[in-house]
Amino acid sequence: MRKVGLIVLLLSGSTWLAAQTPPPPVPRGPEGPRLQGETSARQETQSSAQAPPTFRSGVALVQMDVTVLDDHRRPVTGLTADDFTVFEDGVARPVAAFTAVNLPSGSSEADAGGRAVPAPAPAASAAPPTARPTVSPMPAAAFVDHAPGRLVAIVMDRSTPPGEPTIVAKQIADAVVDQLGPGDEAAVLYTGFGTPQEFTHDRTLLHATIARSDPSAVLSEESQQIPMAVSDPLSTGACYCGLCVPETIAHVAEAVQDAPQRKVLFFVGHDMTFQSARDDCGFLLRKARDRMVRAIDVANLTIHVIDPSGLETITCAAKAFCTGGPDSIEIPGRGRVSGAVARSLADSARLAANNDRTATLMTLPGYTGGRTVLNTNAPAAAVPGIFAESASYYLLAIQPAHSAADGSFHRLEVKVKRRGVHVRAREGYYAKE
Repeated sequence: MRKVGLIVLLLSGSTWLAAQTPPPPVPRGPEGPRLQGETSARQETQSSAQAPPTFRSGVALVQMDVTVLDDHRRPVTGLTADDFTVFEDGVARPVAAFTAVNLPSGSSEADAGGRAVPAPAPAASAAPPTARPTVSPMPAAAFVDHAPGRLVAIVMDRSTPPGEPTIVAKQIADAVVDQLGPGDEAAVLYTGFGTPQEFTHDRTLLHATIARSDPSAVLSEESQQIPMAVSDPLSTGACYCGLCVPETIAHVAEAVQDAPQRKVLFFVGHDMTFQSARDDCGFLLRKARDRMVRAIDVANLTIHVIDPSGLETITCAAKAFCTGGPDSIEIPGRGRVSGAVARSLADSARLAANNDRTATLMTLPGYTGGRTVLNTNAPAAAVPGIFAESASYYLLAIQPAHSAADGSFHRLEVKVKRRGVHVRAREGYYAKE
């Protein structure tokens, strides 16, 4: 129920956005959209041979990336437009445009241990690769522009615990870079301290950015056992009220919203904050959250969340370092309890907090059709599978039933006329204001 409530909260509109105008498009450099807002002119260097397939129409369409997997999480290929049914607010809508895309793999070999061996990285000075996906456009389709490859944003979050989880977070980010295909570009960003790297094909540059990073900005679990060391993470100036997470995700989505490639964001972190009971944070988080959700919708951004913390031990008795919980707890209506009862209640509170945390981490991947990787000591091992799942997908577009540009939310559902398949796609969109 907590997850459902959070999804509803994420999708709820706020009146303050109705008067806002969309931000101007972020300039695009020779290798990708610029995340820092530079004012350099856009360089049109692609030849006509590199131009993406274009399908145009005078009607505004709602576009979505759709991944179809079998029971073994392998992409299902060979589908046609007739295999798909798209529902808008529960009503079937005709597919106005359809394209099947199969991207080249970034890792085609494996070492003796079965680990993927990344393909050689393009030279930093080389022109953008010209590898093209195999594209099967629907006859007379009315589609938006689409280009080969993916734009992959790696967000290293400050919630990552120090020590081993920080090392694992870097391994996850390195695994993402290793899986980049010939036409993919990636960028590295931080919600805490760190120098970001713009979108680039240069894997050496991306790995170097990751190597010198230290994303963690939280106290270790041992330090948190010391009463004087405990601090409210929402009160820190570096990420006041937890705003840095929704603001960073919104910034990425707004920067890539006009890019024709498939857009993917990997969030590497232990927690997210999208709501707060504090008077000074509640309104700010709601405003940032609504901006983030709308930016995700416009960009058609898929978000994957990977927690580098490993297997969780919740109860105090299972931890290597724990003070044993409070000696006593005041319970309204029952008075003060102590001993084993107090420790049991403290463990229950920790379990509830962990359930809320994991439900929050699962929200954005569930909304955008991504994956959540939790409670594993080898989270980086999931990265090749995520890339394999997104290497073959379908671009669909429908003409919305409602033409009013009122900012209202419309739910989407995609069904496939095949048994034993699993469909991943965005869950809805906001009508442009």
